Amino acid sequence: MSDFKVRTGSVSPLKTAATGDAPAKSPALQTPLGPSGPFSGTRTERAKANVERVLAVADIEIGGSRPWDIQVHDERFYTRVLSDPDLQLGETYMDGLWDCAAVDEMCARLMATDAKKELLAVPALLETPGLLTRAWATQTFRNLRDSVLNRQTRTRSPKVAKEHYDAGNELYRRMLDATMTYTSGVYGEGFDLQDAQNAKYDLLCRKLDLKPGDKVLDIGCGFGGFARFAAKNYGAEVTGITISGEQLKAARALSEDVDGVTFEHCDYRDLPLKFEAGTFDHVVSIEMIEAVGQKNLHPYFESASAVLKDGGRFALQAIASNKDVVNCNTWFSKYIFHDGVAPSRNQVDKAASTSFGGPADVHRITPHYDQTLLDWHDGFTDAWPDLAGDYSDRFKRMWDFYLRSVAGGFRAEELQLDQVVYVKGGATDGIEPIRELPTRKQLDGWRATEAEEATTKAKIDQLEAKRQHVNEVLATPKVEKGALPKDARICVLGGGPSGLTVAHELKQLGHTNVVVLERDDEVGGKSHTVSIEGRPHDLGATMGVSGKYRDVVAFADEVGVETVQFPDEVNYDLGAGGPAQPRSRGEQARLMLEAVRYAIGNTLQGGLSGIEVPDESLADPFPVVTRRQGLNEFQRTMDTYLTGYGYGDPKTTPAIYGYRMLDLRAVAGARKPRLMWEDGTRPIWRGLAEGMDVRTGQEVVDVDRSGDKVKVKVAGQDSAMEFDRLVVACDPKAALSMLDASYEERDLFGQVQHMPYSTFACRVGGIADGKSEVGYLAENMDLERMGHPMAWIKRHADDDVFVFHLFAPEGMSDAEVMKKIDGDMKQLGATNVELVDSRRWDFFPHVSGDSMRLEKFFERAAHLQGQSNTVYANEALSMSTMADVAGYAKKVAQRLSSGEY
Repeated sequence: MSDFKVRTGSVSPLKTAATGDAPAKSPALQTPLGPSGPFSGTRTERAKANVERVLAVADIEIGGSRPWDIQVHDERFYTRVLSDPDLQLGETYMDGLWDCAAVDEMCARLMATDAKKELLAVPALLETPGLLTRAWATQTFRNLRDSVLNRQTRTRSPKVAKEHYDAGNELYRRMLDATMTYTSGVYGEGFDLQDAQNAKYDLLCRKLDLKPGDKVLDIGCGFGGFARFAAKNYGAEVTGITISGEQLKAARALSEDVDGVTFEHCDYRDLPLKFEAGTFDHVVSIEMIEAVGQKNLHPYFESASAVLKDGGRFALQAIASNKDVVNCNTWFSKYIFHDGVAPSRNQVDKAASTSFGGPADVHRITPHYDQTLLDWHDGFTDAWPDLAGDYSDRFKRMWDFYLRSVAGGFRAEELQLDQVVYVKGGATDGIEPIRELPTRKQLDGWRATEAEEATTKAKIDQLEAKRQHVNEVLATPKVEKGALPKDARICVLGGGPSGLTVAHELKQLGHTNVVVLERDDEVGGKSHTVSIEGRPHDLGATMGVSGKYRDVVAFADEVGVETVQFPDEVNYDLGAGGPAQPRSRGEQARLMLEAVRYAIGNTLQGGLSGIEVPDESLADPFPVVTRRQGLNEFQRTMDTYLTGYGYGDPKTTPAIYGYRMLDLRAVAGARKPRLMWEDGTRPIWRGLAEGMDVRTGQEVVDVDRSGDKVKVKVAGQDSAMEFDRLVVACDPKAALSMLDASYEERDLFGQVQHMPYSTFACRVGGIADGKSEVGYLAENMDLERMGHPMAWIKRHADDDVFVFHLFAPEGMSDAEVMKKIDGDMKQLGATNVELVDSRRWDFFPHVSGDSMRLEKFFERAAHLQGQSNTVYANEALSMSTMADVAGYAKKVAQRLSSGEY
């Protein structure tokens, strides 16, 4: 380790400026008690005397001329700081009640001496007993609370990310170095901040003994600096995880041109749910453990161990307290790092021992954080004139106090900084201490060029512009429109279940002027019933679940379409060449119990609403959310079920879609026979359209919403029709081509994705002869089995028409699909397979978990409702079952009518 420069105006906290001697331990004990003895003077005067006494222990004067002396501007400072020292020292600085030229040195002096003990000395207690008793009681309560409660739960942890790390990437770009690293560097002679950060990364890579192709997990990846360094310079494949949305977006943007790095939103507790055991050769975590909390240290190390190979190394850089702790400084916890805890070396090693044994190497690098923080403060100060427009003066004082007071903590060694290496399995033989810093030639080779820094700036600027746009959108108050007049002219785009339900509900609410425009010659959308030799077969929506489908059943009853029972369901096994082995009674019992637990949890999560903004936790994949709740049997079953019914890969699809499809009514109805309709599903919507102004074959080519009226132009018509309101009930991504779409609409609905779902009607001999049947092939319910049949419906017992359901990407021909269907069915004993009809669908419009969490898709979609005289009612905002789109559309119609939209 090299020596470190001392900033101008700073001195060692353990020496006085005049003599170099240690300050006297308790000079205040030799001074009079207040202006004229105990209980003399005003409350403020007695508080001032106590503050002076405490500061004197650290050789700090009020009104003194030295950089670490305090200048008090408002005498309220004295009573406030005594009432709660840990909180109020920083809060009164933020409020401008005092200043200090060298806050870092002032704090270092306070922490390096026993100044705080003076608060509980007899003279101090006699002088201001009320204030100090309150301070003692407050801190005692906090310690007891944090000893008992877990302050870093899964739901509380994101608060740090949202309020600190998501403060704005431009702030961090200007404050940090070109590597965008927000952890301590390691300095050598002549190192600047960027050198120190690269040196730190290099040390960690060598401590991990990284080799090309090694798979590394970075827990708490920040802006991705370590991942980029390790990939570019050591050839590693690095996966970084974080719960900070802004940092995740920045890490991805800054790493676009770097091979071998990926970043995911993931809580460390979910690592065993997202990754297979032993996925990674090594794990690194750089100053993330402070967000874990002392009650979660064991799960933290257990999660890391679960995804680490035997013998793999875990390199940890961690801030450490000198003694076992349950919380951190109150001001720091409130304003900077909510509920953070810098655990002691003892607490960390004890928690790690179960998974890793003792540390293989401990490298204390405490002085480097003092230097890092002061370099950050320099960057922040230099950038402030440009940042001031986005932040308040109080924020500046908060950030000043944060950076300099923490620097003082490391200078006084009240806080420590360690790099520690653990080995899974505990074998530490051959682990050599790595201390040598990289050479100047290496450092110069790693430095970001001006062009790279310009690229970083451009990417951060772009992210900041988007962040500000989203914040402005969500902060814009919605205009109350008042109830929609009953004679208002309303245009509904789309004559599928969504559009017809909206029109029907508006009619029920008394609206008399509703027009539905449908592009196709028939209504019904994906409720696509065809006739094969005079008999109905559904090449789209087919069945329903009792209870969940009550709206659809009511519509069918209203128009006279008879409900009948779904055929018997049979699970098949390709390997066995026939029906699969049924579940054991134990498996069935476990599944039933877990289904009940799921249904209760679904209700608590708001899964029934289908229209409100979902909880952010449901942006995680369905299997992660269900396994997180201990629903392992249910998860395995429902993963297959969701894929088989056309809803994509459960490993990546946000859980909200599974929750909305498998709501309480669906789970309850699963024990009852499924429903279908005697003449198919299309007659329901055809009947509902009768008696309303529904116009088919209407291709809308332009929608102008620039004025008070909505002008809708249909192909082949000379003039546009005028309406008071527009309802987009078709795929919103498709609607962008006809709308005068805003940036917000293009950005939002451009994120909608689809699945390549297909239905193939075939004649099949040799299977289910003489009976109707629904067959399932669970092994094909996987996206790796594209083109293979996942399920089939043989609707009529006395014919041989099977309707196969499968995924078929655009590039896969009908002939290729038929080859797969033929092979699988003959493996099950079929004698012939012949194609009759087929239909391909852009099915299941949905957004990714990143769109939901990072782009605030549902919040922004909810905010769009009613703007530009437009509302949206479609699958992308609900779910692709007839029940879900109908239920969602009814609520949209009701809110439109009431004036909420």
